[in-house]
Amino acid sequence: MTDYIYTILLIQLCNQIRFVVSFTRRCNESLQTVQKVSLCPTNLSAYEAAAKQKNCSSFNADSCHSFQYHCVLSEDFHSLVEVCAPSLNIIGHVCAKFMSTLKSILRVEGMNCTEGPEECPYSYNSTHAYKYQQCYSNVLFSTSPTTVLYQSSPRTATGEQNTTDNKVQ
Repeated sequence: MTDYIYTILLIQLCNQIRFVVSFTRRCNESLQTVQKVSLCPTNLSAYEAAAKQKNCSSFNADSCHSFQYHCVLSEDFHSLVEVCAPSLNIIGHVCAKFMSTLKSILRVEGMNCTEGPEECPYSYNSTHAYKYQQCYSNVLFSTSPTTVLYQSSPRTATGEQNTTDNKVQ
């Protein structure tokens, strides 16, 4: 009987993992573009300025479908990150994050974005995550070191270049 239960649990776990991975678009090139930022764009013009500054088209990502600028939660929820990654639909009134282990933008199960000035729709393109600022209030600020694989000068929420030192601990 216990073998049967373990088998059922293992099948369920495998199905959940497959479900999560099926809603990703892996892209190795995304890892070299990850940059920790203090703010994400707050409107379309700031988004366009930040996307222009990030210049995702300058990266050799021919193998990646729809390689575009994103500003989303980090994998550990301790910061916000800008990243060039394939866009995908975020489904279920939830926030988006970038997972370096999956090399993809991913929906955050259970982190709803239905409160705030602009409620997120049931399904939205991941590049539109900046519209749902309530997601960014979920950042768990930490003093622990964070590893960022690629670092360039950060930008403010308006897309302007920040001239302060940008070393990541």
